[in-house]
Amino acid sequence: MDGPFPLTELQEAYLVGTSDGIELGGFRPNFYFELDMAGLDPARAEAAVDQLIRRHEQLRTVLLPDGGQQALRPDQVPPFPIPISDLRGRAPDRQEEGLRATREQMLEDGPDPFRWPMFRIAVTRIRSHRCRVHVAMSLLLADAHSVWLLISEWLELVRDPAAAQARPRLTFRDCVRAIAQDQDSPGFAAHWDYWEARLDSLGPAPALPLARPVAGLSRVRFVRRSCRLSAAEWTRFRANCRQHRLMPSAALAHVY
Repeated sequence: MDGPFPLTELQEAYLVGTSDGIELGGFRPNFYFELDMAGLDPARAEAAVDQLIRRHEQLRTVLLPDGGQQALRPDQVPPFPIPISDLRGRAPDRQEEGLRATREQMLEDGPDPFRWPMFRIAVTRIRSHRCRVHVAMSLLLADAHSVWLLISEWLELVRDPAAAQARPRLTFRDCVRAIAQDQDSPGFAAHWDYWEARLDSLGPAPALPLARPVAGLSRVRFVRRSCRLSAAEWTRFRANCRQHRLMPSAALAHVY
């Protein structure tokens, strides 16, 4: 069935986070990554994206001003263009400068959730037979795991355009509507009543140490941080967890 359908609670939370009216808000949730490809044919790459868009209606979805979302019909969506930049022959530092410019532009802006498409793809030629593919997709559209599934399917179509499969029997819209119907059930109402009764007994958010008040930050950007444990450190950590009857993953989450 066509027509608008509601946002999930996670989508609503992401959408609220785009507002400047809340602390640490004012940015578009955006999943971004890059991959290098050899012998990429831009025409086949664009055709493969168009095949994906026809097959997956979620790639034709936009948010509505009233808070819902709607999947556009295939005939409402024009062919998807992939812009190409050429950095071949430039010195390595100039190439990195050009790649960084594309990366920062796609990261800073992020796809507009109220306009199609809610994703972007760009290609940078870095050598005669090698390209860097830049992909940015709104997390209002798909989660990271779903994005990787779409990319895997896209790569398959780039290699073999005849590999296209039939449209999925169930769509994201079908799932959201099924969940909405389930929320009218007595079981859901019982769960809601249970957690509503516990609201006053739940603990507050962690009081994290801050360098300065969050309210004073005018611009927010997420940055990936990483820490690597050596094999010996990880072995000691796991042994310590066993001693205290903790799962290592739970202990790491608590430390984080």
